[in-house]
Amino acid sequence: MGFIRRAKRWGKLIFAGGIFILIIAYYRLHPDFVSTDDTTSFTSYVNGKECKKQLNFHLTKVEKTGSSTLAAILSRFVLRHGKQNVMVMTIGGHLDVTKVQGQIPGWDIGPASNRKAQVLADHARFKESFIEEHFVPGIQRITLVREPVSWFLSAVRFWKQDATSVLTNNLNMGLRNDYSGVKTLFHLSQLQWLGFDYDQRNDLENIKKYVKNIVDKFDIIYLTDQFNPSLIIMKRKFCWDHGDIFYKSMEVYSKSHHLTPAEEEKLLSPDMNLGDKLLYEAFNKSWWKQPEVKDPDFWEEVGLVTIPILLVTLLSCYSVIKSFYIATN
Repeated sequence: MGFIRRAKRWGKLIFAGGIFILIIAYYRLHPDFVSTDDTTSFTSYVNGKECKKQLNFHLTKVEKTGSSTLAAILSRFVLRHGKQNVMVMTIGGHLDVTKVQGQIPGWDIGPASNRKAQVLADHARFKESFIEEHFVPGIQRITLVREPVSWFLSAVRFWKQDATSVLTNNLNMGLRNDYSGVKTLFHLSQLQWLGFDYDQRNDLENIKKYVKNIVDKFDIIYLTDQFNPSLIIMKRKFCWDHGDIFYKSMEVYSKSHHLTPAEEEKLLSPDMNLGDKLLYEAFNKSWWKQPEVKDPDFWEEVGLVTIPILLVTLLSCYSVIKSFYIATN
């Protein structure tokens, strides 16, 4: 029995290796697909047309949405090109937009002095007036949202909590003082990262109004469940290369976490995270209206990027390979 399992495991790895070789061969035959980066001119090619890379962007980093992976991709781009003026934290794990420039703890802009920032890729709640004041005109705004049940399960796993206990304790679980006032870990977290006033949490009509307005504030929308397609949309809109967006995911997923129908109903109730559900639905609707997703070539490109990312992830991390094998057997 053990021999059969090992044979299956090696069979999958050999198959994956074969696919990887085919992907490399495809890249060799399609030079437009590989990086054409010129770090001097900052030009690239999208659909065979030369264009200028987008260097100015602001990421509103929402917890447990894949935002750390995206922040790493954006940060690598900045390090690779090295010409942007970046807003950075002076201390701590979150950018405190309530502090003045240069104050500790707080934020600053560098490496050039007395200039507006071109890049932010870290934890900071969305505040439009702050962006307009401290960033260059035309900054491209990026954010991520996640289906709220999936988000909740990821959050309780990350903070090592029991889902039933969190739901039972309701709002008393996960309250904390954050850099911009009260911020909860589990209650309307995504809305709060996108700038919603938590004091208005019991006003459903105000939540709906905020959700309707916030969608149009962003140029690039990421859905966690459509992460790679979202990445390709950003790549096309920003005139980036595939080398600019390639990444290795080290996340390990498990099938063992779930909610009962009653728990899911409570989670999505007006007293808990209905606001985040409305937020996700609005962003999801907007995402699927984008012209890129209607282009057949777009989904082919998504597939060509996703396969090597998956292979590199599986072949470079034993724990991921092990969990992948358990989940598929």
